[in-house]
Amino acid sequence: MEQKAFDLIAEKVRSTLLEQGFEKREDVQEEQGRVAIYTSENAAYSVLYETQTKQFHLRACEMKEDEPDKEWKTISTWAFDPETDSAAYASGIGEDFSETLGGSTRKELVRQQKKKKKKDDDSTSDPQFFYNRLAVIFPELKAEIVQERATYGDVRNATFAKEHVIEKVEQLAVNYSNTEPFKKLCGILNDVYENGDMDVRSIITMVLLNGIENPKALQNLSEHFSPDLARVYNKAKDFKGKKVKPEKKKKKPKYSEDMLKTLNDMK
Repeated sequence: MEQKAFDLIAEKVRSTLLEQGFEKREDVQEEQGRVAIYTSENAAYSVLYETQTKQFHLRACEMKEDEPDKEWKTISTWAFDPETDSAAYASGIGEDFSETLGGSTRKELVRQQKKKKKKDDDSTSDPQFFYNRLAVIFPELKAEIVQERATYGDVRNATFAKEHVIEKVEQLAVNYSNTEPFKKLCGILNDVYENGDMDVRSIITMVLLNGIENPKALQNLSEHFSPDLARVYNKAKDFKGKKVKPEKKKKKPKYSEDMLKTLNDMK
């Protein structure tokens, strides 16, 4: 099943990247596991199945002298156990990878590979990446993500956190704060917050952490926060239970009839 799943996912990624001018190179065997690599003039992607952790990773890096520079950045991660997970589930992972690569945001990142970008602009951690990482700790999230997409066409990022993530995190933080899964959860929160885009940062602070009601859970979590996450969360707590008013639309300037005629003539 491992080989079949790898081939299935690699082919779905190849089909998507082919439309963007990429070509697939021969699969290679790395220390971590088998890798499929796709390259263009300026960018490279790869699908890695990490045998030890039983995870599929979609990664990206830049090209240097016609070869990937191998400074891979993980875009998406899915757990896959060949002994228990099905080909249909592997197909779902392939679809997720393809949707990630086929999105306008990802295409724009490819077009900008030659440019030097600021750290925030170069972020590859978004809400979907965050939920995929959490699914390693909470395996039931995998099916819930699939169901969310089947029902709504996509994952409703903030709502999904409220309905499926908050309670799981709270229970783990309250009852199992001395376990490896809890330590891994805290590591994910710190890592994704540090490297995430504005959407995922807001979900972590304003939705997830502000949605936890149990003081013990918050205490146990906060003891493991990175300095950045701790600083921002201390500010985010002020908004707990409050509704943030949306920005008011600016009033359109009023023009005289003569001015309107002049503007129309300029079009």
